[in-house]
Amino acid sequence: AFGEISAEISYISVKDGWLDLRTDNFGSALTWKDTTYDCGDCGEDAGWILDEHGTLFIHGTGAMNDYDYTGPWSVQQVKKVVVEKGITRIGNKAFYYCENLETVDLPQSVTAIGASAFQGCANLQTIALPAGLASIEDSAFLGCRKIPSVEFGAQLTTIGNFAFSGCILISEVEIPHSVTDIGNSAFRNCTLLKKVTFRGNAPEIQASAFSGVTAEAFYSRMATGWVGSVRVDYGGTLTWTQYEGVPISRCTVTMAETEFPYTGEEVKPE
Repeated sequence: AFGEISAEISYISVKDGWLDLRTDNFGSALTWKDTTYDCGDCGEDAGWILDEHGTLFIHGTGAMNDYDYTGPWSVQQVKKVVVEKGITRIGNKAFYYCENLETVDLPQSVTAIGASAFQGCANLQTIALPAGLASIEDSAFLGCRKIPSVEFGAQLTTIGNFAFSGCILISEVEIPHSVTDIGNSAFRNCTLLKKVTFRGNAPEIQASAFSGVTAEAFYSRMATGWVGSVRVDYGGTLTWTQYEGVPISRCTVTMAETEFPYTGEEVKPE
């Protein structure tokens, strides 16, 4: 398979199948190197593997455990987190103050991110939120100063207290029609945030949700609940602007399951 080459092959020994495979050189001069640094359990049906390069793999199914102060891995060693398909919830404080963490890969199976899950990850720069994510709990990304942007999916309902507080590089946020609750200080001190677009009816917005933010907030003329008492500053300085257009939740067209065969004839209205 590898031809006449000499190479070092890195593998993780606790992953299935490698113990037998590494005895085969496949016709080449291969040196097999186990890069497993540490491993263990992090949920009823979930486990973790940390390799020597600082990549932490979360595998299995269901929810991760909640923690009082970060997970069981070496905080300083973690540079990248890869959560594999099957995990449904990131546990409370799972990666709390993993200050060297730069990249997180989340699968579409994740529907909730627990409280303070990534709090204090000051060097986190790359993370894409799953389309099916429904809940971002309190302080989930508090103090993640290098996250450049966030994009929410159409299943999100809750943005918790302090969820993105101190995420100073975020400049624009679009709130999906599905969101019903935005917590206190959710976007506190997001100092570069200049545009907030609401794509649905007015959610429940707590009093200090946008504390320290100066931005223009857009809402649809066709949406409900955007009365004067709702269009306030929420601890910051928000300038409210109405836009034309139907809220996303009302833009659904259902076609009848009927086939119309092409006859080649021009059809004219009666």
